[in-house]
Amino acid sequence: SGREPGWELGFSFTTTKDARLKGIWIQNPVKATIPVSVWDAETRQLQYSFSFRITDTLQYNHFILQQHVPLMANRKYCISMNVTGYYYQALSFAKFPLRANNCSMSSSVEEETHYPRYPQFEWNNLVHGLMDMDIDFKQ
Repeated sequence: SGREPGWELGFSFTTTKDARLKGIWIQNPVKATIPVSVWDAETRQLQYSFSFRITDTLQYNHFILQQHVPLMANRKYCISMNVTGYYYQALSFAKFPLRANNCSMSSSVEEETHYPRYPQFEWNNLVHGLMDMDIDFKQ
């Protein structure tokens, strides 16, 4: 078909307290505008979608959300991006789930697709696509 490859990838997570997603960090080898999605991982329904422009292929690109995404405590979410290329990292000493600051990353997720959809394949020892997030916890 001559089409570029495409992947939906990211990670699933839960928070132990109600929270707000305020920002997203992405490191990607391709300069492009990419769709980023926040899914309810239990229903696999799309909750929020964003479009971000990757301008730096070596450092993390930081995107501050104009509209914060509310996150309910103890509910599983997935954040993913749709890209034509990606960085990945093997976890040699740790495996998912990884926990820090009232947040638990359950798994890395990925699926080969040219358009955003819920990435159904889960990994516990590999990070597909380098993403991070800024979260505010409600006191």
